[in-house]
Amino acid sequence: MRIVTVFNSRPLHGTQEYHPSHVVALQEQVAKWAPGAQFECLTDVPISGVPTLPLRHRFPGWWAKMELLSPEVPGDFLFMDLDTVLTGPLDDILAQRELTLLRDFYRDGKKYKEGLGGGLMYLPEESRAPVWKYWMTNPAYNMRLYSRGDQFLFERFWLQSAKRWQDVVPGQVVSWKVHCVGDIVPPNARLVAFHGKPRPWGVGKFRELYK
Repeated sequence: MRIVTVFNSRPLHGTQEYHPSHVVALQEQVAKWAPGAQFECLTDVPISGVPTLPLRHRFPGWWAKMELLSPEVPGDFLFMDLDTVLTGPLDDILAQRELTLLRDFYRDGKKYKEGLGGGLMYLPEESRAPVWKYWMTNPAYNMRLYSRGDQFLFERFWLQSAKRWQDVVPGQVVSWKVHCVGDIVPPNARLVAFHGKPRPWGVGKFRELYK
C-alpha cells in the first residue's frame, strides 16, 4: 500500500498552519501502525527523511491536493490529510482497494443531506482521471466555484460511486470534534480526523507526536 500526503509551503490565506515536521510526524505514525507501507509526500519543498513527489502546478494552499488526481502521480494509493492522528493498526483500512472517501461528519444524511469528506481517501487511478480532466479545464474558475472546499468538487463526481470509510471499517475512522467526547478517543478507533481547528499538534494528548 502507498500512503500519500500533501504539504504545500504556500498558504491560501494568512499564515502557514503546517510545517514539514508535521509530515515527518505522520510518517512516523504510519511506520508504527502500518509497517511496510510506502509513505510519500506530494510537496514543493524537500523534507529530510521523507520520500517526496513534486507539486508541479503551484495551486495555492489546500488546492495543492488536486494534484493527487494528476496522472503524474501514478497508481492507486491511500491519501491522508496532515492533521490526521493514527491510534491503532491500519490493517482493515489498508485492505480497501476501491474508491473510498469519508462521509462528511456533519452532513451525514441524518440532519443534513449526505456529503463527502476528503481527509482520508483511497484513490484508484481510473477514478481520478475524469476529475483531473474536468479540474484542468479551468482551475482558477473551479477554485472560485468550489471555494467552500475540495469535498464539494469530489461530490460532483463521486457522491454516488464512492464507498464510505464509516461503512467499510465501522468505528475505526472517527472525528475529533464529533466522536472524542471529553478528549477520549473511542476504543475501536484506528484513525482520528481533525477537520479544522483544533489541529492535533495543539491538543495536549497528541503534542508529543509533533516534537
